[in-house]
Amino acid sequence: MNDSIQSSTPTEEAQDNGASTGGESAPADAKAAPGEDQLKISTTATEAGSVSYGSGGSMSTGEFTTDWTKTVTAKRMDFFSVTVQDKSGAPDAKVTCTMTRDGKKTEEQSATGAYAVAICTDSY
Repeated sequence: MNDSIQSSTPTEEAQDNGASTGGESAPADAKAAPGEDQLKISTTATEAGSVSYGSGGSMSTGEFTTDWTKTVTAKRMDFFSVTVQDKSGAPDAKVTCTMTRDGKKTEEQSATGAYAVAICTDSY
């Protein structure tokens, strides 16, 4: 399977089973500027999944196998969301999304079933 990610505006770093990203990459040890935070988005799927993420109407999408992680620089007061959906159609499929802002878990949701959808949101 050829995993792919299309990304837009936020500065970001991704890890997702070899998928490529667009946009600017942030170094792993990058610090956020005043008024901004590092927001880590993690998703899992039993087999294959799709992900949509972003803030303020600027959304990016991708597909992945088993797990996907991205770190973005998010402005404070931004409403940030991530949606993960099972693509396998298996009746026992499970998807999970987790959001961590500056090292503190702010949201975790999961869903089970064929084409299950989990949605996480974060605003600070």
